[in-house]
Amino acid sequence: MIPHFSDHAANERTFLAWVRTVIALMAFGFLIEKFNLFLRYLAYAIHTPSHSHSMRMPYMHGVGEGIVALAILAQILATYRFFSNRRNLLREDCIPFQGGMEEAAVAILLTGMGLLLLVFLSATH
Repeated sequence: MIPHFSDHAANERTFLAWVRTVIALMAFGFLIEKFNLFLRYLAYAIHTPSHSHSMRMPYMHGVGEGIVALAILAQILATYRFFSNRRNLLREDCIPFQGGMEEAAVAILLTGMGLLLLVFLSATH
């Protein structure tokens, strides 16, 4: 029998939830990047300068890359947190909880990214 099995299983489930979130963020960043490429191709296919300027989204390249970079950062933090929790679960003595900063940093970055995306989308209308 593994001591504290339910705690280890909860730690692994949390890590896997972060992995799913990272995969979704990377897919979303990739989608934004490719959608911008699609709009550029569509503007080129139309051959009208007035439509091509309204369809181009010059900042979407940076937004897509930023979301993928945020996903990579989230994966690094999730992996660090998983192994840190695992190491702490294997200890026999009781230690105080010392977490929360990584999650707060990711939440602040996601909020900032969402605000930038909102400003960009409202400026394109």
